Amino acid sequence: MIRYDGEGKPYVRGKGTYNDAIWQERRFDTARNWALVEALLSDATIRVQWIFVSLPLEDRLLEYATRHKKPRWLIEYARAVMYDPPDAPTHSDHFHVRIYCPRDDRFHGCVDRGVVWQHEKKSYKYGGPERYDPIAWRSLASLSTIALSPG
Repeated sequence: MIRYDGEGKPYVRGKGTYNDAIWQERRFDTARNWALVEALLSDATIRVQWIFVSLPLEDRLLEYATRHKKPRWLIEYARAVMYDPPDAPTHSDHFHVRIYCPRDDRFHGCVDRGVVWQHEKKSYKYGGPERYDPIAWRSLASLSTIALSPG
């Protein structure tokens, strides 16, 4: 897979090479990649924990969203869940999307790892029907990025 830098241009790490003869002409399609992030975060049935992506590409995506006047809650939500984990190779050639286990999958052994975002905590703590309320999340996100902190 072709790696991209913060300018959206392809690069080769080390002395590697690509089998694609025109790899140097390729560009990171910021608009389409933002559309994917926006679709994931706007869908009330998808409970995103993380979107792993390199920091330069995250910055590029957030700048695109800001420039195109996307809703503040969406930008802040994206800023909270986009992450480049330091203990893994950089995600400059793909996204890794981690979603929370639905309750019925937890019953069959699905185990969530890592942070449980504040808007997810009641689903974990209390029984009864699982509820995902993107409106509440959007309200928190529009108040401040502090409200988005894990814990």
